[in-house]
Amino acid sequence: MHAAQKNLMLFTHKFARVLYWCSLGLLLAGMWVLIDPFHRSIGGRSHIYITLGAFEIYIWLLLILARWHEKKVWLSDTVRSGLFAAVLSGLLFLTLNELYLASAGEACWITIIIVMLTVVKLLVAKRWLGFSDPGPLLVFCLLWIAVLAIPAPLIHYFRDDKSSQHGLAYIICWLVALLVAGHLWLVRWQIRRKFDFDSRLLGMWYVPWLLLALLGAMAVGQLYSVMWGLFVDWAQWYFSPIFLAAGFVVVALSIGTVSLRRWAWAIFGLTILHALAAAHSQLPDDFPTGWFAGYFINPYYTGGVFITMLLACGALLLERWWLLAPALAIPATAGTFQSVQIIWNCRHGKGLTLLLAAFVLLAVGVTLQWLQEKWQFLINSTTVILELDSNTLTEPEPNED
Repeated sequence: MHAAQKNLMLFTHKFARVLYWCSLGLLLAGMWVLIDPFHRSIGGRSHIYITLGAFEIYIWLLLILARWHEKKVWLSDTVRSGLFAAVLSGLLFLTLNELYLASAGEACWITIIIVMLTVVKLLVAKRWLGFSDPGPLLVFCLLWIAVLAIPAPLIHYFRDDKSSQHGLAYIICWLVALLVAGHLWLVRWQIRRKFDFDSRLLGMWYVPWLLLALLGAMAVGQLYSVMWGLFVDWAQWYFSPIFLAAGFVVVALSIGTVSLRRWAWAIFGLTILHALAAAHSQLPDDFPTGWFAGYFINPYYTGGVFITMLLACGALLLERWWLLAPALAIPATAGTFQSVQIIWNCRHGKGLTLLLAAFVLLAVGVTLQWLQEKWQFLINSTTVILELDSNTLTEPEPNED
């Protein structure tokens, strides 16, 4: 009987988790049906306010539920409720984009109110759930909340100047990329704390980092939503610097924790492939090309310079000086390619290129053999020293008689 009761309690607990997921799914489905961004009603606002109110109430209920789960020491349930609350907090700002089309004045006031409520919910969740969120991490959380709120009113303000509106969208993407890159300083701060954590249920060092990652993902989704909702054309390479910075921050964290390092570099490699693939997208027709010189809107130049800066900053902040090698290799490779291209296109360029390649290959061959000789000498010297030490340890002591 005792075993049957235990199994029934376990089944009830798991079934409740299924109901939580179904509840969230129905909430999101209801939001989609109410908002229906593909069939907007001109001037209609009641359905937007209903959605915003439902989200706000649901988030507070999730926080209360997470607090109860935390007291019962149900870690997975606590984390799930907290993540649901964070996602819905981001969706609040996505819903506000529709209100800017219906009534921009009301949307600005509602945005201020939602920002204040989001900050309050963050502080309440920190206190109720007991997760570790020191000052620097909390500051970056507040910055991501600002990123969620600011793009919609800014881009909507330039709705009558499509050229400026499109240029502003590009600038905002770069500002977000720089904010992501700023997390390298946060990684340095985390490493100097030696990834310290406390004994509370959610006191592990990576919990606030998960919150930062989620807020950052919602902020990037907000950029896509704002541009789509406010009729701004964009190219996919607008977002390449954001993804590059995020990938390198993951690498920096893996360097500090010495865990999942291969996966982190694989993620960074995928962001580089994305940047190369997205670079073929055409520049929107309404983009104000007069604002920038050509290389400032060239995805290859900007991406290469940005990766070089990320690697150099990572070397300085994390004191991993080997990162300077790839940082210097990128401009060296680009410079070599440009030089070869210039020589190739000039008079007698093909012959000069072949002659130059002959000298370069000769130098490389000599360098490789020199390094091999030095390496062999180092190995032999080390072997002799080890043999001498071994003989000294095994040599019998002389007999005094």
